[in-house]
Order: sequence, then structure tokens, then C-alpha cells
Amino acid sequence: MIQNISSATPLESKPYGSDPYNKKVLLIAQVAIRILLIFAAGLLPLLLFPLVLNVVIVPIVVIGTTFLSMFLYLPHFKEPKAKVESFLGVVKPTALASYEWDYSVQSPIPPDAPPRGIHRGMTMNCWLNTLLQMVRRDERIWNWLRNPTEDRPLLKLVPLGIFVRSYDEAIMKGDPNVSMSTRLVRRALASSGPLNEISHSSERQEDLTAGLETILNHPNCPPECLVKRLEITEYSVPEGLPPISGGSTRVKEVNDHGLIRLSLGSSNEGKHLSQMILNYFKESDLSKSGKVELEGIDGQTHLYPIQERRFEYSQTPEKIWIQIHRFKKKGGRIFKNNSPVSVENEIQIPVQGGYKTYYLDSFAVHRGGSLNKGHYNAHIGPYFCDDDAPVIQPDPEQRQKDLEESYLLLYSHQQ
Repeated sequence: MIQNISSATPLESKPYGSDPYNKKVLLIAQVAIRILLIFAAGLLPLLLFPLVLNVVIVPIVVIGTTFLSMFLYLPHFKEPKAKVESFLGVVKPTALASYEWDYSVQSPIPPDAPPRGIHRGMTMNCWLNTLLQMVRRDERIWNWLRNPTEDRPLLKLVPLGIFVRSYDEAIMKGDPNVSMSTRLVRRALASSGPLNEISHSSERQEDLTAGLETILNHPNCPPECLVKRLEITEYSVPEGLPPISGGSTRVKEVNDHGLIRLSLGSSNEGKHLSQMILNYFKESDLSKSGKVELEGIDGQTHLYPIQERRFEYSQTPEKIWIQIHRFKKKGGRIFKNNSPVSVENEIQIPVQGGYKTYYLDSFAVHRGGSLNKGHYNAHIGPYFCDDDAPVIQPDPEQRQKDLEESYLLLYSHQQ
């Protein structure tokens, strides 16, 4: 069991945690020296013996030197094995099994405070740092991660819960940065999400929204994160057909996380976020839907064309997440659409036959030409920019530019 979990023990002290930076450098140097020794030993016979003898001597010398190097090198891997496996990125199925949550310990809710920096070391975890900063702005998720209950445990996301408490403790202590690694958090998300959606390797950039959806789709994610969305379809009655039994309107109710996915398409022209949202909640091109078999008042089944289909929420979501899908796979490669989008600070979302106003809270931007490369950072509230560590105040012009190229946005119903 994790004792005194409110003290937020850094993950580095746990099995399969990160090594101190200087030990990593030392281990890299040891590996490099031994590789160079093997290479030099293989070249030496070329200078001392004729070409014919080298056919026999070179393989013997290389193999012999390799075994000698392994004999000298392997002891470094034995003490302790977990450190080397962590350094090499070896993933064990039981790596997270030793983490259990002590439900008797409750972490206090920290006061409202500026975001804290998150070090990512020598990893490609800026996407994860950005995700964590964004999730912190959604109190529904953050409060659950901080204090899960026995009937709603974190399961494989325990390392994420430990991180949340470490983050909150840094706020209450006044520390500018969170002193823990995100490596185990990445592995927890990779183990909880769909297969191959998130890699265990810290050397690969990831899709920011893949991590968000992994959290939202967790079986114990708080029920307040789910809202009811209505799919309302209107059918027209062609001349010569009887009216539709039960009326021409059909309503289908589905659960929704308040995550809206918007596509830029192939156009490079600037677009307005409000118009993209309007198009999302109302289908304009119904040519592919064709006709649907419905029962007429005559008791017979007929084909009725779809006239209109729209969507709205039957209850008001606290938060709205918006993903502007900028990446597209083509020929085995992933390309990015950098088209600017005019993002409004206020947007309208259809709710219960009308509209509710939502206000921009935070957003994330990706810099680079490919999903697996580049760099993520987040603008938290109107005054802070998280670029791993430290957190800084953004230049207004740069913030506006980043907003036009935003990738993930969070809107709140309350300003």
C-alpha cells in the first residue's frame, strides 16, 4: 500500500522509476566506450595482418572482444536491474501492479493558483505535460483523480492519481515545479487505453486527445463527465406516400463526454470556430444518408428521405472539449494542416432547444509538421503558458497566433 499518499512521493523512488540524470549520463558513457572498444578491436587486425588472414582473425577478435565487454559490462546491469530496465525503456506487465491506493488518506483541495511546471527530462512527454495541465482545468476529472473512492477506483491510472496529488502539493508548498516524472503516467495511459493508441516508449510523440479520451472512457470516470446528447432526425413525406406513423421526427439519445471533434478538411482557407461548431451540430449534406424505411399510418413500410438531422444536449455540460483535427494519415505518413482558425472567446452550444454560452478557458497548440514530432504546449487561462517548466506569461501576440493554430480547446459554462 502507498503510505502517506498525500505527501506525493515522487515516482522516481518507485520500481521502474527514472534514474538521476548523472547516473544516466554515466551509463550512456559506459555503453559508448565499450562499443568503441569493440569497433577499434575489429579495425586493428586490418592494419597488422594481410587481407587473407583478416577473414579468420577479424571475426575471432570481434567475437572475443564482445564476450569480454559483456563480462565487464553485465555487472552494471545487475545492480539494480530495475534501474537499467527503466533507463532502457523496458516495459513489464507487472510494473504498475505494486501501486495500490490507500483510500483512508484524503488529499485536501488546493487553493486556486497558477499552474506549476512539469519537467519531462529526456523524454517526448510534452504532449502528456500539456494534457495534464489541461485536465487540471476540468475540476470533475481532477477531483476524481485526487480522491477516488473504493467504488470508483483508479485501477491502472493510480500513477496518474499520484501525479495529481504531487501537483497539488507543489501548489500548497509554493513550489514552482512538480518534482516527479511523467514516465509511469504515460505507461498507465498506454495500459488503460486502446491497443497501440499510446506507446509505452518515451521516445515517441503522441496524440494529445488519445490521452484525454483514455481518461474520459475510464469505467470509473465520474458520472458528471457524461451528458445526454440528442440526435434529432426530421423525415420528409414525398407526395403519394402516407404520413409517417408516430410523426416525422425521431429522437435518439446517447451518452456524450462533451468532446467535439472538428475537421479542417483539405481547405487552407481560414475558418471560424463558431461556424465549424454550427456545422457539427447540424448535418447539411444528407445525400449519403439516402432514404430510411419507416412505417406509415397505413401500416406498411415505405422509404422516407431524411430532411434534416441536428444534435443538441438535453442537459447543460459543465465543460466542452473541442479537438480541431489537424492531422491526416496519407501513404503511411501523418501530415498536419496548419490552416488558421478564428477562435472566439465565447461560443454557443445547442442545449434543450436553445443555446448556452461557453467561455474559453485553456487551449493547447502543436508546433511541427507531424504528429510524432514537434512540440506541444498549453495556454492555461488568460495569463499563463505552460512550456514544460517553468510556466511563463505569454506574449499577447504569440498567444493569439497559438490560438489560431490551436489543437485542443477547453470551454467552461461558467466564466
